[in-house]
Amino acid sequence: MADRWVITLGGAAALGLVVVLGSVLAPSGGADAPAALTSTLPSVQHMAVTGAVQPSKAMPATALSVAQLNDQDEIEDTLDTLKALLLQDEKAALQRLAQLHLDEFHSQIAEVLVAYFSKLPSTQALKRLEPLRSNGALYGSTAVALLREHLNGTLPHQATALLLAPANVQVLGIAAYQVGDQLARQDPAGTLAHLQTLSASTIRSQLVEGAMDEWLLRNPQAAAQYMQTHPFDADLDAPLLNMLRRYKDNSPMAGMMSWAQRIHNPALRLQARQELMEHYQRFAPAQYEAWKRSTG
Repeated sequence: MADRWVITLGGAAALGLVVVLGSVLAPSGGADAPAALTSTLPSVQHMAVTGAVQPSKAMPATALSVAQLNDQDEIEDTLDTLKALLLQDEKAALQRLAQLHLDEFHSQIAEVLVAYFSKLPSTQALKRLEPLRSNGALYGSTAVALLREHLNGTLPHQATALLLAPANVQVLGIAAYQVGDQLARQDPAGTLAHLQTLSASTIRSQLVEGAMDEWLLRNPQAAAQYMQTHPFDADLDAPLLNMLRRYKDNSPMAGMMSWAQRIHNPALRLQARQELMEHYQRFAPAQYEAWKRSTG
């Protein structure tokens, strides 16, 4: 009985909480239990009336303190502690996790969190992930992993339709750039073509920036050709500036300055031109002088 829990529910919220928690706190080894967690999932003892998940009287002997989740242990031990703490106190576990320095292990941590949350609808899963938001990198990589789980095998227009649903937009936040990056790995041209048809918004801009940066990094020639042959809008200003910064060392000044002129935002366009002029004046003075002569 040491690993049995009491789930207490109150008032009209009881049914909703059972639905939300049912796929996560399933009986150990049950059909709905995530495979990665079946060794630690508790069984459900009974329903009462207060609205919180609490340990039974037998639990204190095995209860964990959030302080036991740290960045000094071996990563396998840390992940095991995380699994147990998520079941004991999800919010506290995520808040503690956000404070740790585990950058090199984000992919392993995301796997644990995806296994824990994956049976929830994407919107609910992202909302429950909110306590992790203060650690932007870990929150972003986990949110992307969760969304990728839900979007696996979908086409870009299906994926973005889900991502840009009003409920998801409210919780997507900083993950939008990374989601755009992930979508572009599947079909960069298709992703960007569809994103350009959506209504303008901050989320759309971040999705476009993530997708274009990914494409420019993996295949700069194809990405540049796409930008030359498709209508520009302000969503591409930031990716274009990133491209100029990334490739100016090995590109002719005249071509780079031509690209800079295509930036819509006047302040960003001026910034790009100044950065390029300073760079070429210092590192390629002959090109700089030739450009000055050509522009009168």
